[in-house]
Amino acid sequence: MRSVLARVRLVATDDRKAATDLLTHEMPSVRVELTNACGVCDAIVDAPHWTAASDLSELDAAVASSPSDALSVRGSSEDLAEIACQVLGRYQRFIDRRNLFSKTPAFDAILRGHCGAYGMDEVGWDRSLDRWQWLLRIAPHAQVAAQVAALFRDMPHRIERIVHAAGLADAIAVRAMRMARDGDPDVEDAEALSFLSLESHVASRHEVTRVASSLSEHAITKLPLVRVSPEVRHWIYESLAA
Repeated sequence: MRSVLARVRLVATDDRKAATDLLTHEMPSVRVELTNACGVCDAIVDAPHWTAASDLSELDAAVASSPSDALSVRGSSEDLAEIACQVLGRYQRFIDRRNLFSKTPAFDAILRGHCGAYGMDEVGWDRSLDRWQWLLRIAPHAQVAAQVAALFRDMPHRIERIVHAAGLADAIAVRAMRMARDGDPDVEDAEALSFLSLESHVASRHEVTRVASSLSEHAITKLPLVRVSPEVRHWIYESLAA
């Protein structure tokens, strides 16, 4: 398993300073470094390739196996921060972003139970972590129950045992199970954004438009920060305009 992703190096190829406000707002737990060289051990993302590539599997593997706690993103200063935000969004499952309610020993126990619950299902585990991170981006003050619901949306039957093992109250388990099973709006927005980010490249037009049409107005504002193919982006905005 790779190190926690804690830093991003922005390497501007035109020797101009990249704006970082958007990036620091969206990814506050990641340190932004403006530099003139990529890290020796970093996975390196070239902005033109990121924009044009139809297959990111090679980069996905490089990021997942990187021994560095940083990523290097290289390109024009004009759009470097936005590209970096998309890159970090795709790999946010490696970021340790939490809020006041999840920076606790009890939530550490929740995460250990979560890892055990998914076992060898790496794809499901990755998606659940990504969904949790999206929840924290669209609802930064989400309480424990909502965060648990995001992590266990696809296996709500595991919630009660894991919440109890973490020493949390029965009421939290009940609320988290209800939110996971009944479709809490924030959790569902997080699921939709995660789907578009990680699975839309293999999804049908019907699946993409169905998911896009379910987004709240607030979640729609995050779409420019989700890296999708031109075709999928067309489907998304066609659906929103309908």
